[in-house]
Amino acid sequence: MTYSFIFTHAPVGVGAAAVYPGLILSSRLPNAYTIFSAEACAFLLALNFVDLSFKTKFGIFSDSKSVLMSLKNYNSQNPLIINILSKLSNIASSGKKVILFGIPSHV
Repeated sequence: MTYSFIFTHAPVGVGAAAVYPGLILSSRLPNAYTIFSAEACAFLLALNFVDLSFKTKFGIFSDSKSVLMSLKNYNSQNPLIINILSKLSNIASSGKKVILFGIPSHV
């Protein structure tokens, strides 16, 4: 079985998005959100899609190096990172596989 790919994006001052072929999930965020928080919300949108999907293998691509690095810190106090780690754990427990990929931004 092949992997399904999801790309995350958080345009400055707009919101968060997760893009899957044929589908764009997006959320308007408060103006006070930082880019880090917006990128983390984009991850959550992607993981919500994974959780509800019948497919079992996913690659999530993000240009947010700071969020990806924060996900390596299992002692994070950031509520968004804690939520992402919890969702990743629940998804893995359901038998699904998610691989996170960092991609260069602004190339």
